[in-house]
Amino acid sequence: MPAGEVAPIKAFPISLLAAAGFASGAGIRLLDPLLPLVAGDFGVSVAAASVVVAGFMLPYGLGQLITGPLGDRMGKVRVASFALFFYALALLACSLAVGLPMLVVLRALSGLCAGAIIPLLMAHVGDTVPYADRQATIGQFLTGMVMAQMLTGPAAGVVGELVGWRGAFAALGVLA
Repeated sequence: MPAGEVAPIKAFPISLLAAAGFASGAGIRLLDPLLPLVAGDFGVSVAAASVVVAGFMLPYGLGQLITGPLGDRMGKVRVASFALFFYALALLACSLAVGLPMLVVLRALSGLCAGAIIPLLMAHVGDTVPYADRQATIGQFLTGMVMAQMLTGPAAGVVGELVGWRGAFAALGVLA
């Protein structure tokens, strides 16, 4: 490589990126069928339990104001990898929540972590994939998130009925 040139960033296999996108996207839809189970477990109304949805979504969006520049500074894949790791831990911790306030806090933490994954990995694709191949690669990456949107609700409902809402959180935590 000639002096003064910067080595290109190596792209990660798109299947791994799509799997991470799936895990992150699944967190968005996880509670849809589980909310009545969570409400019943904590002895509150479904409306009162719905705070766990906002507890996830607000940090999911707002955290990107921090994680985007952090990814630019420290490396997009590195930050997304740490976020995925802590997202998995937060999901596992959610399965152990002893009260609704604790679940809201843990969901907020998981939302903060999940919100870093998809934007940073999409930016990584933009940085590493040649322009001619970029749209097709982004489409392959987004397949993971789209599949999460389609499959998570029904799968979480089945898992929730079989082993409870805590089992659904634990299963997604292990997947992540």
